[in-house]
Amino acid sequence: MAQGQDTQDAQDLDENEGAEGFDARHGQAPGLGRAASEIFFSENWFTFSGYGEIAINTAFDEPRDRSSQDLGLYYDTLIRVAPFLGFRLLPRVLWITELGLEFVQGSGEFIIDFFPETYFDIIGRTEISFRIGLQPLFLGYINNNEEPVLYQSVNRPEVERLIIPSEWVEAGVGAYGAAHDFTYALMVTHGPDLGEAQSSTWIRHGAEVRFENYGIGVNGQLAYLGIPFTELVLSGYWSYTGSGRTIDTGSGPESFWTNMGMASLHTRADYEGLTFMALGTVGFIEDTVGVFALTGQEHGAGQVLGDFVYGAYVELAYDIAHTWAQQFRSVVDRPTSPFRIGEVALPVFVRYERLDTHASVDPALAGEAYLSNDLHVLVVGMNYRPNHVVAFKVDGRFRKNLSAPAGSPSMESLLEVGVGLEF
Repeated sequence: MAQGQDTQDAQDLDENEGAEGFDARHGQAPGLGRAASEIFFSENWFTFSGYGEIAINTAFDEPRDRSSQDLGLYYDTLIRVAPFLGFRLLPRVLWITELGLEFVQGSGEFIIDFFPETYFDIIGRTEISFRIGLQPLFLGYINNNEEPVLYQSVNRPEVERLIIPSEWVEAGVGAYGAAHDFTYALMVTHGPDLGEAQSSTWIRHGAEVRFENYGIGVNGQLAYLGIPFTELVLSGYWSYTGSGRTIDTGSGPESFWTNMGMASLHTRADYEGLTFMALGTVGFIEDTVGVFALTGQEHGAGQVLGDFVYGAYVELAYDIAHTWAQQFRSVVDRPTSPFRIGEVALPVFVRYERLDTHASVDPALAGEAYLSNDLHVLVVGMNYRPNHVVAFKVDGRFRKNLSAPAGSPSMESLLEVGVGLEF
């Protein structure tokens, strides 16, 4: 009797989700990339999926801007593998774990990073479901679309590395769902560790995966899907963080807490081989003087963070294979082949980015030395995608830092090649 009821529950769940188009075979699960979505809608008790990528950057022996002191931003070689393990504990209860591993090498050094996620989804109706655990925030585009087949360039946009930290994962609990032409998510999370922040990369290092709690955060997202072939997504994050650690800003010991927050707005439209993408984001930290004191105490050198930052990019891509692939599909299409011509894509793209990690600095810190990224970035490239799970990429990245320190080049011209796949 129990087994029969479980089967009926699973059938009801599939019907409810499919009726609203909440089906990973035609899209993505809320807040998750395609690899995790395969697990989300699998009918098996255990599902294995994931993605991997290799990227190589070269400046042809020209000097690189290493002022960020973050190898992840100026590496020569990157290898990233992210397997997902999914368990359907009950027809409406999923346990999903990502065991991401990243190797980056360059400038005579290398680092290996581990970026785990593990969370439970309790699936209700289309209007509301719940997620609890160590999970990606609903913020920007890349944080919920991390697979390399879901973006055009070899490297992720710099706006979504330096301003919005990519792979931003926090422990939390929340709800998500859909109604009419809208989807939403709202969650309560841990706060970032601003004691690990660095001036050149804002809160990037404070948003790395940690199991300690440094404060409380609230994350929300609202997406409008009522325009054909288009999504419009507003995301936000606020945190009261600091964990009350004792600092001294010159007026005696005090307990450190501060408000910080971010907001992003992005739109993406796909139609007849043409893809348009635009994203803008802003962020603030209320007490950067306190952050300076905290980082000085914990690492011996105070970090001057911008109390206001911004970033934006716009990207246009066109699949030059769209027309001929459709025309010749009936002639050479072989259903058993992974290289069916009807699925081939050859998108060419151009992207312009603008960001500033120190758009505003507290006057009390104006006399302190700090590293900054005030960037103009142009990326031009193309992909070869023989099917929807593999992408071969090449692009040129032209980067100008208006705040490059002495000894670092203000201009960089990079050739980037890479391959990404889902499995």
